[in-house]
Order: sequence, then C-alpha cells, then structure tokens
Amino acid sequence: MTQKTPSKARLESTHVSDGFCAPQFELPEPLTGKIWTLDDFEASPALLVMFICNHCPFVKHLKKDIAKLTSFYIEKGLASIAISSNSIVTYPKDGPEYMAEEAKKFKYSFPYLYDEVPRSC
Repeated sequence: MTQKTPSKARLESTHVSDGFCAPQFELPEPLTGKIWTLDDFEASPALLVMFICNHCPFVKHLKKDIAKLTSFYIEKGLASIAISSNSIVTYPKDGPEYMAEEAKKFKYSFPYLYDEVPRSC
C-alpha cells in the first residue's frame, strides 16, 4: 500500500528541539532600510521567525491575521520577524520594493526581512 506524503505546509518540524538557538543573521528590512541581526532581539524571551512571501497562497489569505496575531503577542513581549528568501528572478513580486508595500499595507508590526540568497522551497 502506498502512503501519501503530506504537503510541506502540514509537516511538523523534527529538526529543532527545546533550547535551540537561531543562527546569526544580518538581513535588511526593505520598508525602513534597517539591517537587523539576531542580537537585536536578545532582550526578548523568545523570537517568532516566520518564512513568508508576497505570492504564497498559504500566506496570502492570512496576512491580516498574521498582522493581528503578531501585534497581540508583541505587546506581551514576544519578538517577531518575517523573512522572504524567494528568488526575485522566479517571483519578481517578492522583491524588496513589493515587500515594503506589503508591510505598509498590512501594518506589519514586525520587521519583514529580505534574504537575497535565492533558495528553493
């Protein structure tokens, strides 16, 4: 009997354990031009890292809810960031100028960072 593999969006991470430390990063925020690093969040008890992009069908219909949810938890001390690491050659609308528009439009209270190193999902 062939077992159906669930889509990536439904898989749980098995590679991160309690106490996991995020890798160092230095990424620009297109909206403000600021360069953010992991050290910028050192004072927070935890950091929520979301990997999103403008065109993603799983994210598109949740953008308002992401903004609302993160605002709620940021007020409680949870630091949050989103990172887009899509190739702008493949997905031009995921480029920095469009990211800045999205962050402004949906009133993101977290930095929406651009990772220019293209990766495949």
